[in-house]
Amino acid sequence: QRMLSQKIAFLAERIVRGESGLEETFANTIQLCNESLKILEEGGIAKGMSDIKIPPANKSVIDELQIAKTLWVEYRDSSLSVLEGRLDRVSFIEKNADLMLASFNNLVKAYVTLNGSKQENQNLILWILLTINVLAAGGTLYVVNRSITKPIIKITDHLKDLSKGR
Repeated sequence: QRMLSQKIAFLAERIVRGESGLEETFANTIQLCNESLKILEEGGIAKGMSDIKIPPANKSVIDELQIAKTLWVEYRDSSLSVLEGRLDRVSFIEKNADLMLASFNNLVKAYVTLNGSKQENQNLILWILLTINVLAAGGTLYVVNRSITKPIIKITDHLKDLSKGR
């Protein structure tokens, strides 16, 4: 998202300066940014990430996502206007490129925080399961040890008695 918003601003400026052949790249970048935001909100597989399914946004990131989406709507519409030849809309893009970047940065931070929290929970669960497994293995060894060693000790005692003639 962050790089896409900056690429949009960069391409818009180049188009306004009269460079040709950038329209398709510009349109594709706008579309990719739009689709990525939609996937962050609704969940799904992002372009270029065929193996990774992104879950829908949850409560902890939804506020940042809404802020980014709100700003994105006018940013996207201004970008599309530039594609249609309304070069005066590039001023909106230029004025809001840093704000768009900051909004997407905040969105990324929210997702990083969310993933960190999930990782901490997974680590806690792993430690609990490890502890349970160690205790279960220790208990099993204790029971098996007692069930094997007691009869062996009895047999050994009987063999000692037999060897002494008792």
